[in-house]
Amino acid sequence: MTGHAKPITKKGKLVGDGLPRLLTSDEFHSQVVEHEKVAVEEELAREERCKQRDERTEAMGLWKEAEAARLERNRVRRQAFKDELATWEAERDLAKVEKR
Repeated sequence: MTGHAKPITKKGKLVGDGLPRLLTSDEFHSQVVEHEKVAVEEELAREERCKQRDERTEAMGLWKEAEAARLERNRVRRQAFKDELATWEAERDLAKVEKR
């Protein structure tokens, strides 16, 4: 029964093809050990991705606050420029009328 070259592993199953196995064989034991090792590595990788996602979310929140502040500063500066421009245009029009 151990004549299979490589067992079909699907969705975390060691014996996924429904065929009988000798569960005490060295080959199967090494497959179990390898499967457990891969499962632990995948769990660690998942936790690392989750940690990175949380860090990225926090950094993005800080960036959004800074971006909102920058946009507000620019809005205030543009409004001040428009006010000064309106004042200048009024003075210019008055100067044209008075022919200065």
